[in-house]
Amino acid sequence: MRLRLGRTFDVSRRATAITLTDDVRAELTRRARSATVPRRDWLRARIVLAADGAGNTAIAAGLGVCADTAGKWRGRFAAEGLGGLADRPRSGRPARFSAVQVAEIKAVACTRPADVLDGHLVASTLVTVPALAQPSWLLEIAVVAAS
Repeated sequence: MRLRLGRTFDVSRRATAITLTDDVRAELTRRARSATVPRRDWLRARIVLAADGAGNTAIAAGLGVCADTAGKWRGRFAAEGLGGLADRPRSGRPARFSAVQVAEIKAVACTRPADVLDGHLVASTLVTVPALAQPSWLLEIAVVAAS
């Protein structure tokens, strides 16, 4: 402990104790051994498996990550279980178009010009896509590109 301006701060960070059930250990082992799971999921599974008896510093050294990363995923798993190893939602502006609308726009954009109208991709073709029926900057770009 360190004394600073009359306050006591605990600068040591204790590793959260983790006890794994057989089912959870089997799932984490599956993720850690899989060649097709995303690397972030592989790494988080390895951290939690190693946390069943090692400290954050030892885990970090063994896996090539910093101790804060090991502590973060260990703590989230201790608090939330397997669900804590998933990515949390990120902030940002909501999507302007739905996934269906984006797919429709891509379908028209990937159509060969010869297949559309005598070799010309015109704005009237793009307006037939429901996603582009509303006025937007994308429709303006399509009109400019067609002229």
